[in-house]
Amino acid sequence: MLNTDQIKQLHRFLQEDIELLKLSGDQIPERVGFYLENIPNIEDYPADDLENLINMIINPPS
Repeated sequence: MLNTDQIKQLHRFLQEDIELLKLSGDQIPERVGFYLENIPNIEDYPADDLENLINMIINPPS
């Protein structure tokens, strides 16, 4: 899975995209899904793990 630094980096990308693309609502987790599509073997992760990862990218650990 991703480490904390990678999660924080994706969060920064997400914040930029939210501002630039005026994302809101369901568009935000969809954008995170777009980022995750580029990670090898991500499709092998269980749905619950992916959902948790998406939530961690939207609201990263401190």
